[in-house]
Amino acid sequence: MSPLVPRETKPPPISAREQARYLRASGIDRALEKLNGPYGVRRYLLFFERRGERIVVSDLDCITLAWGGGPPPEDRDGSAVLAVEQALRRLHANMALGPRWERGVIGVVRDRDGRVRLFPAFDADADDARLEDLPVPPKPGHPLESPEWLDGLAQWGPRMGVVQARSAAMGADRDDWEIERDMLRFPDGRAFRCRVLATFEPAKARLAWQVAKPLFDGEVFEWREFQAGFDAAMEVGLLTTARLSAAWMFVGRIDDAGAVLMVAAWE
Repeated sequence: MSPLVPRETKPPPISAREQARYLRASGIDRALEKLNGPYGVRRYLLFFERRGERIVVSDLDCITLAWGGGPPPEDRDGSAVLAVEQALRRLHANMALGPRWERGVIGVVRDRDGRVRLFPAFDADADDARLEDLPVPPKPGHPLESPEWLDGLAQWGPRMGVVQARSAAMGADRDDWEIERDMLRFPDGRAFRCRVLATFEPAKARLAWQVAKPLFDGEVFEWREFQAGFDAAMEVGLLTTARLSAAWMFVGRIDDAGAVLMVAAWE
């Protein structure tokens, strides 16, 4: 009689809840948010594979949607992709004793309000992943990705440059100031007619209008608040200041977390 030899069996498939737990523990959700950028609709498949001791991003499949969004923004220094690969390496290590894998894919879907859904698959399941199977974020897209806003940047770009240069030349104190009866005042006695525009909170990547009604037509001005990175928020302020025919834009700190108030000012 031959000795009994245990058969090698594949680990049972893991549930969606277990997958979500593994993903959270690896930090892949946070790494993908860095890759996605601070705002905008996203819908893509990110493929990865094991190469020796490394887990590397091997491909990205995406088609830009008609209402904006699509692939992540350019990762100029490679830090965002590196963060994703480090998280994937943690994911691989965490799953090494259970549902092991050699390659995989994560479908990423983010809507205009920043809500993200992740759809992971591994090995043979990853080979069957198709972009068309991912959910489509609902219309409309993010206002800062709309053709209307991009056209506005092109149209007002030269005037925005003038406003930006004048704003830098003013040398206004960001921390010691006050606004009273539509006048922006500084301790040195300078005072300027002004109009409060919006607040921007870097910690939340959130711009919120502080006006009674929209200043102009268009989604950017009609949404009460929306996600934005710092550079995009400053573009909103500069373009608005230019369209109001103001001379410069003041950006004043309003809390210790780095939130600021954007104000259009006249000389």
